[in-house]
Amino acid sequence: YKVMPFLFGLSLAFVEKKTGVKLSPRLAQYVEDMMPLMKTSGILTSNGGFSIKEFVESKTDFPDYEGAAIVVGEGLASLGVQTGAAKKDEKAAKIHGMPAS
Repeated sequence: YKVMPFLFGLSLAFVEKKTGVKLSPRLAQYVEDMMPLMKTSGILTSNGGFSIKEFVESKTDFPDYEGAAIVVGEGLASLGVQTGAAKKDEKAAKIHGMPAS
């Protein structure tokens, strides 16, 4: 349930139009399947102007994204990120730009 607000926001066509980010078909189906099962899902779509959908759709002054959309949920390879085994001299993972958690 913790990830649903984020996935719901990314499932909105308006978000893809303005940011160029969209959910993979599998994640979009997950959101569609889960929304009716969650008792509190209504606050994501309608909450007196304070829901995620209402807030996002109020941002009409942003220009539309031009270019190919980035698909969330298709893995790093779809973004051109190289993956594979560690090099022989590597002892630990190196993630640049991400604080340790």
